[in-house]
Amino acid sequence: MTLVDWFLDTIALLLGLLHIWIARHFQHWEEKGVHHVAPQPLVGSMLRLLTFSVSPAVFIQGVHEAAGSHPYIGFYIFGRPALLVRDPSLLQHILVKDFSNFTDRLTSSNKHKDPVGAANLFCIKGNRWRQIRACITHTFSTARLKIMFSRVLNSASVTRDYILERGNQPINVKDLFVRTSLDSMCSTLFGIESSTLYNSEAQFLHYGHKMMRWTPYRALEALAHFFSPELLNVFDTRLFECESTEFLINAFSEAITEREKTGLYCSDLVDSLIQLKKQLIDVSEHEVLGQAMLFFAAGFETTSSAMAFAMYELALHPEIQDRLRTEIQEVTACHGGQVTYEGVKKMSYLDMVVSEVLRKYPPMSFIDRVCLHDYHIPGTDVVIEKGTPIFVSLLGLHRDSIFYPDPEDFNPERFNKEKKSGVHPFSYIPFGDGPRNCIGLRLGLMSVKLVIIMLLQSLRVETHESTPVPLQLSPYVLFLKNLGRLPLMFVPIGEDNVETSLA
Repeated sequence: MTLVDWFLDTIALLLGLLHIWIARHFQHWEEKGVHHVAPQPLVGSMLRLLTFSVSPAVFIQGVHEAAGSHPYIGFYIFGRPALLVRDPSLLQHILVKDFSNFTDRLTSSNKHKDPVGAANLFCIKGNRWRQIRACITHTFSTARLKIMFSRVLNSASVTRDYILERGNQPINVKDLFVRTSLDSMCSTLFGIESSTLYNSEAQFLHYGHKMMRWTPYRALEALAHFFSPELLNVFDTRLFECESTEFLINAFSEAITEREKTGLYCSDLVDSLIQLKKQLIDVSEHEVLGQAMLFFAAGFETTSSAMAFAMYELALHPEIQDRLRTEIQEVTACHGGQVTYEGVKKMSYLDMVVSEVLRKYPPMSFIDRVCLHDYHIPGTDVVIEKGTPIFVSLLGLHRDSIFYPDPEDFNPERFNKEKKSGVHPFSYIPFGDGPRNCIGLRLGLMSVKLVIIMLLQSLRVETHESTPVPLQLSPYVLFLKNLGRLPLMFVPIGEDNVETSLA
């Protein structure tokens, strides 16, 4: 046998062994009798993600749709079996009833290379997650939200004034509401004046954009963090971009240190982080700053997108906008012309509109869990093995015609009392559900509602000839975000409404 023959035989043997390994790995769901997405060699079900054909949100939605009428569907993250659940009753078991077996997320970062990114509530696992979440939860209590209300309302009124000053010209609401939510979040949670609405060169805005800018390389890094954490041991990657992380860590450290020196109590996240340091004596600085980074990133991206999507849909549906404006006027009139915490809670149609926005554009397009122990799916013979990632497509669930007829239509009436009671509650979970749901959901909802209230009191929102219809989603980002600009027109509806007082 010549050297060439030996080399070719060796290659053939290796390819044969690789084929056997792949075949065995990709028979996992077939052997269990579980409906599954047909895998492709090496990449499993991940090809469309790896080629940037779709965003992670649309990829997971596609898996949901491939399930058809099945309650769940198997797929493969490279060679690793994963399960997507679409049945609301099974979701209720996983997220609430049997939560103790699904407490952890797959999402991770390397604690040695990225100690701050790995230490936030989204990534930490087990008992440490419980300890830190318990210390942070009271940040969003009803008592504290009432204190935060005036700060958020003031930010919304500044946004209204900014729009009025722009005159008769289209405004890119995608950019506008990033600034609005950034100013509101920095003031409300950190006691920091970021001053971004009137200053496009503001440092917080610059580094916020830098942190959330999704290049193809950053998109690949995100795949490792959210789908295949074992790759984090191979690549030198961070959950948040390095330069922006350094700036924000310094800013948050200064805010915490200054608050500790003065002893000032502001009922915000900084106070909660100081309490975290006192209650958990073994807490690290990375764990404290990791929570600050998480809330900054979440507020920067998700809240601003919800505001933009809400204005976009109201511009497309003037009849809904008019009805909502009427409710706002009637309720504020009953509260002395003021926008109050109690008054907002009475705006039932506003709640329906915001619920429909979050149905069509869920801020978290998918959620994940990891099975901690072998789990027998109720009513079946199927056992989910320990270590299996579990995914839920909130975008797929919310746009599933089985639960929501004509899902692409924007129809707040889906959430009136009669229709809402006829739908399984776990078919609508824009912030997740159970003990590991979005901790800041109440503040996020309040922020979106107050922006809508303040703008509709004084302005009519309309489309512009350059407004994209329909929206095209970005193929890179993890959260739902439109591709390109989102210009809308804001037309004053009368001076009498502009001076509504604040409370």
